[in-house]
Amino acid sequence: MSPAYGNFGANPLYALRVGYNPEPWLGYEASLGHTPGQSAHAVLHTFSAVLRHPFPGRFQPYGTVGYGMLIVYPGQATDAIPVTKNALAVGGGMEMYIRSDLALRGDLRHAMVFGSQRDREGVVAYPYSQGTIGLAFYRTVRP
Repeated sequence: MSPAYGNFGANPLYALRVGYNPEPWLGYEASLGHTPGQSAHAVLHTFSAVLRHPFPGRFQPYGTVGYGMLIVYPGQATDAIPVTKNALAVGGGMEMYIRSDLALRGDLRHAMVFGSQRDREGVVAYPYSQGTIGLAFYRTVRP
């Protein structure tokens, strides 16, 4: 489990990630991020694969690729409905282990949100950068 704070584009981001690592080199992660705003706020949820090459020592880099949905909720000022769009996210990060079950985690991802644009046909990809820092808590699950 990893609570985090950072940015999504130019807006603040609060995130919670929960993962499962069946192998030392492979993990799966579900993420929920919230971006509050004055005129609109958004929720990004993704499911990602996390790939790493375990190194000896405290520093462990990783890469990630995932799919999710971005839901944008308009504010009170506009008479609009929430909008849901597909998103692909790729990136990576670094974990610095403080103890065997606790790490400081820095993460950079690039999210492509697919939508449409007025007076333009086809799908338009909107790029967003996402950077977070947080803690990662690990627990061993035994059958």
